[in-house]
Amino acid sequence: MAECGLLRGWDPMEITNLEFEFATRYFEFSRVPRDYGTGAAYTLSEAHGVTYIEEHPGVTASEMADAFGRTRSAASQTVKRLEALGLIVRQADSEDRKKSRLFVTQKGMELSLAHKAYDLKNTDAFVRWLRTQFSEAELDCFYRVLKMRTERMRAVSGSGGSAAHRKDGQAANERKA
Repeated sequence: MAECGLLRGWDPMEITNLEFEFATRYFEFSRVPRDYGTGAAYTLSEAHGVTYIEEHPGVTASEMADAFGRTRSAASQTVKRLEALGLIVRQADSEDRKKSRLFVTQKGMELSLAHKAYDLKNTDAFVRWLRTQFSEAELDCFYRVLKMRTERMRAVSGSGGSAAHRKDGQAANERKA
């Protein structure tokens, strides 16, 4: 296991505040529409939602909610937005008419492909920059920590949205753990 030395000189409140600031700034960043190369601007949520549907044709809004750790309501709102933008279509499930299956349109396919190219280019540039600042071992450690933090958050919040959205009191008990 690589030695990161991340906690040397850090107090718990400094770590908490850094995580909170990152989460807040990333949330705001994710809400800013950007052109992924199609000539139209979309938010991260819209671009990732279309790409997920493109990669999982026939997915339901509930399945998307589970995959993204969102509430059913939030996923439904995203689906309505994507549909209104002409990026996806709904089709009734052949076995259960209450369910709608989601598919990308040609416009959605174009966004998904442009989004993937945009993310690859920007992620590559970011990682190249990080390599000028940190060793491979430090980067490996960072991404392992990020993955574990994400998995922990997923486990605490459950598959259908954040812990704050649950009403059974279980979320408060898990936060204490």
